Amino acid sequence: MAPSNVSIELRPQMQSLSMSTDDIIWTHERSIVPAMLANRGVGHATWERTFDALKGIYDEQYTMARDFRKKMGLFLFIPCYGLCSMNKHIQAAQTIHAHWADLVRSQAETYRPYGIQVTLAKELISSGSGSNRHMRNEIVGLRFEVADENGGGNHYGTSLPTNSGGNDAVSKISKLNDLYKTGAISSDEYNRLKGQIINGI
Repeated sequence: MAPSNVSIELRPQMQSLSMSTDDIIWTHERSIVPAMLANRGVGHATWERTFDALKGIYDEQYTMARDFRKKMGLFLFIPCYGLCSMNKHIQAAQTIHAHWADLVRSQAETYRPYGIQVTLAKELISSGSGSNRHMRNEIVGLRFEVADENGGGNHYGTSLPTNSGGNDAVSKISKLNDLYKTGAISSDEYNRLKGQIINGI
């Protein structure tokens, strides 16, 4: 039987038009530990550090967006400025992406002792219009998930292998790889579970 999961997300419920994180309406308040986490023993100090770390990334993103808007105004007057500014914007975006990866790794480590998996919360965002319209998955926050302890598998929701052959093993290793890339499991856990999958073929 596959594990049934309970999850919550910490993310903006409504973005700030003023580009200030103080104006964001969040899915959960900083001062109240969500019941799902509190029931697992997560305290206020841990939750507040998590909230502040996530808010810090949004502060960075908003600062980057404000700076980009200002600099793009200069593009009209200095032709090469737009290209130079775009390169800096791309570098800043890569830095923020790295900060998201660091955040999910650190939070996964923090919440692992509570039996809680932490991954990145993503939202499908539409941008552009007409024939230039496209959809992309954008990171919007953190997802906290508790696997049913009676449902089998480990507390990350990754079930261990059965002797059902190579195709099943490939999909399990792929799923395991996704968990590792998001920082939900450590390299030791990844290698141990991967070994179990391979030995089960």
